[in-house]
Amino acid sequence: MSPDTATLRTTKVTTWFERDRAFVALVTKDEQTTLVEWWDEDVGQAVEDGFLKMNDLHRTALEYWKTHVYCAPSPTRSPDKLKFVASRG
Repeated sequence: MSPDTATLRTTKVTTWFERDRAFVALVTKDEQTTLVEWWDEDVGQAVEDGFLKMNDLHRTALEYWKTHVYCAPSPTRSPDKLKFVASRG
């Protein structure tokens, strides 16, 4: 999935919260591919850092994936050139 095809219609957010456990994942609609996920303390940290908004998890998780996971600076190129990296799946 590319940033062009990843939309609110082609993805969904899966969540799970229980006492001291937390899980948030952005997945494809068919649930075959996990694009990005957060567990436990990372959920709270992403919210605290402003990457995830609890009242808008789907949109903010998708934006995070597009800007921080899918396109990452390549260590072999200058920072202004982007390298596409494979999604976790």
